[in-house]
This record gives sequence, structure tokens and C-alpha cells, in this order.
Amino acid sequence: MYQTDLPMRLLLVLLILFCNTNLQAQDYFKYHEGIIKAEEQIFVKQQYDEGLKTYADIFKKYDFVFAHDCVMAMQIALFRNNEKLFLQFTTKAMQNGLTIKHFDSRMMAYFQKHPIYNQYKDSIASIYRLNRPYYLKRIDTIALGKMTQLFSNDQLEKNGLPTLTMKNNERRYLPQITETMNQLLKLIAERGYPSDRLIGIDCQNLLRELSTTRMTPLDYYKKYKGDPCCNISQSQFEFDEYALSSGMIMPVIIHYGGDVKDRFDKRKYLSYPDSFYIRQIKNGYMHPKDLAFLYDYGFNNGGTFTGTVNTNNGEKFFDVGIKGGAVRTINITDAEINKIRKAFYIAPIENDRIKISFMQKHGMFIGWGWAGTRS
Repeated sequence: MYQTDLPMRLLLVLLILFCNTNLQAQDYFKYHEGIIKAEEQIFVKQQYDEGLKTYADIFKKYDFVFAHDCVMAMQIALFRNNEKLFLQFTTKAMQNGLTIKHFDSRMMAYFQKHPIYNQYKDSIASIYRLNRPYYLKRIDTIALGKMTQLFSNDQLEKNGLPTLTMKNNERRYLPQITETMNQLLKLIAERGYPSDRLIGIDCQNLLRELSTTRMTPLDYYKKYKGDPCCNISQSQFEFDEYALSSGMIMPVIIHYGGDVKDRFDKRKYLSYPDSFYIRQIKNGYMHPKDLAFLYDYGFNNGGTFTGTVNTNNGEKFFDVGIKGGAVRTINITDAEINKIRKAFYIAPIENDRIKISFMQKHGMFIGWGWAGTRS
């Protein structure tokens, strides 16, 4: 037995205090409230400098933050020609997965044209080299390897084989996606919800950087291309790294819900009660808009979001993402949507519309998250 000079009662008190302190530090409800406040100050009230200060205060309080929030703040810092905060936010973003590669993409067009960014290119490279190890150290390598395996297995299995009928392809795939989903639920129970905080943002060679022997998605493609048991293309195994989020879990959930569950069930992409997802959001393991997408997608009928929200059956609709001027055909008002959004720490829909309009007007990138869901 472990020996100590401290009385057991004192040890228990210290343990309780330690756990309570950690719980307070991990309260991401307050994080999302802070991000909502910053965006309202900037995009709704045009209080740009006050909003930048709110961003800075939030980023100081949390070790893990969502990388796309940092890049949003970086763009506004450039908009205000604030060199100090631009570099400060860049450092925080790189501690949470941003790379030099991202700056060379279409996502960073606003940066590429800005004199402050061009002035500090060498400094940004140094910031990256200094902070990349910090980011890598935080990642749960076991969870990342397992989630990569589940994602890749589903990509190998999901397409029908040309030698089989549609019915036989369905018989072949249903048990496969069911087993993949069962393994995903087991992973969540053992390691936590596999998203940005646990396994980092999508990066094609992240497992290589972490010096593991686990296969990357493209390793799976190279191993199985041409195999008669699979009908695959390389693009299936390539990430949209510029969404600055972890999206591997989404196809597994979508395929299972769409192919196994009742197609009329608007909650078919939800595997847990809301209380579970709320805990994940509070602990920083799930972004609120990722959950919102799973609810919204339940109303997708052949690519068109239609229907009536029956809240008595636990149905919810958040209307997240960039709609491109499309008319909403879900039978729900903005006021009802905002009530639902507020309960899950998501900004009012009017604020998001103003934000998206501002970003598009100034040529800033806004397509964060799976299919732009976190925009």
C-alpha cells in the first residue's frame, strides 16, 4: 500500500479541491460564451478593439482552444492592423494545430495580401517550430490511431461493389457499418469523444509526426487500391485540412444513421441523450455546432432540408453553416431556433448571418468545420 505522511481525510480534501479546480478550468460553456461575446462585439456592434480584447482574454484562460476561433481572431487583428494581437493569436492557433501549410492555401487569401502578415512571415515560421511540439504532446495518440482506423475501414467498405446487386451490397455493408459504429461507441467510452481536443485537427500525416506505426488514411488507400474487395478512390482518404477541425467521426455517424436507423427518424444521427453531448461540450471535447449539424442533418431529405420540428419528440433544428442565400424550408421561426441555440451555447442566428456577411465582404475565410458547419 502507498505510504504517506498526510492523513487520509486531508488527502481526500486535496483530491476534491484538485478535481473541482480542474472542472472549473475545463468549463467550456464559459469559453463558448466568450466567443459569442467577442463575435457580437465585432460583427454586430462594430466594437472591433473590444472584441479583440475579449478574444485575448478567452485564449489566455484556456490551454486547448478551437483553432478556427484563433484564425477568426487573427483575421480581425489584421483588419485592425494590430500586430501584437495578430502574433499572439497566431501563437495560440499553432498551439492548437495551425501549420505553415495553412498559410499557403486559399483559406488564407486575406493573410497573403496583408502587409503585416508578409512582414512577419519569418517570425510566424519560428512560432510554428517552437509550438508544434506543444500541440503534438497534447494529442491522445491511441484515440487518434483508432479513429483513423474506423474512418478508413468505413471508406473501404461504404461503396457498393460493381459485381453485386444493390440489395446484396446493402446486405454486405449494413453489418460492416454496424460493427464500425459499435467500435466507435467503445472508443468514446474508453477514451472520450474523438474530436479536436482529443485527437487534433485533421492532418494527413499527423500519425507520422507523432512517430507511430499506425496507418494513415492514405496508407489504407495504397494498400487496398485495386483489391476486388473494395471500390475506392483516393479522394475518399484525403482530408479537408483547411476546415481546421476534426471530421473523421462524421462519416461514420452519418453512414450508420442513414443506412441502419429509420429514415424518418429526425434524430437518427444522435447516439446519446442531450445530457451526454452537453457534458462533452462543457469539457471541450465537442464543438456545439458539430452537435447542431447532427440534429440539422436529420432533416436532410435528398439534399434539401425540409420538415416540421417536433420538439415533443426531441427534435431540434439549429440552421448552422453557410446557406448561400438558400430559403429555409424547415417549419420553424428564428426565435424558436435561437431558443434551441442558446441552450447549447451557440450564437443567435442573426449574429451568425451578420458575421458571415462581414467575412465574405472583406474576403476572409469562414468555412470552418465539417462542411462549413462551424461557420
